[in-house]
Amino acid sequence: MPAPVCAERENTYAESEPRVREAGRGARPVAVRGWWSTPLLCAAGAERGERGRVGAAPHPPEGELDPMSSDALAEGPTEDPAVNAYLAAFADRDVDRLLGLVAQEAVWTIPGDAQIVPWVGTHRGRETLRYGYYAPLFEAVEPLAFDVLHSHASAGAVFVNGRFTFRFHPSEEVLEDELVVRFTIADGLITSFRIYEDSLAVARAYTGDPGLGLV
Repeated sequence: MPAPVCAERENTYAESEPRVREAGRGARPVAVRGWWSTPLLCAAGAERGERGRVGAAPHPPEGELDPMSSDALAEGPTEDPAVNAYLAAFADRDVDRLLGLVAQEAVWTIPGDAQIVPWVGTHRGRETLRYGYYAPLFEAVEPLAFDVLHSHASAGAVFVNGRFTFRFHPSEEVLEDELVVRFTIADGLITSFRIYEDSLAVARAYTGDPGLGLV
């Protein structure tokens, strides 16, 4: 099967503020040109080692780090194969593959108000993750793009700074923003996941209520 043709857009350094916009189902944000990106739309049929790469890599703006500068990134967006496999499985919304990369008693921490956003909170164990996190997340959210900007591995932890584009089906709004995820790894499995994101922006996009959180 031939790889899908992908439109290109400028690299993500152009914007730093979260942006919520209305979008119909035909909207197709794509992976950033030239940077390592999870294959949410582009290069879905690409071979291993070329995943998410679209066209020639542009130079980052002056003063910015080049996320492709490390030899450790040659086979994926981060230095850890478990994290790389997790990002690819998340792109495919493949829950069985995701849980196969997770330790039996893994702990996921997603800050926010569970009375508003159903997948947030603390989740412990694979089956809790299946039904308490992934099921409501993938029912409500369509991941459109995720671009790894930077990553760092140290002492069993992998920190990933990325930029995401998600469509929220309850509101049909699309949110573009940055986040940081801390993975901890032991014996090749992910033992914990902690996300640092703008949880209010996520709640507003999910509900479609721009006044949420205002007095």
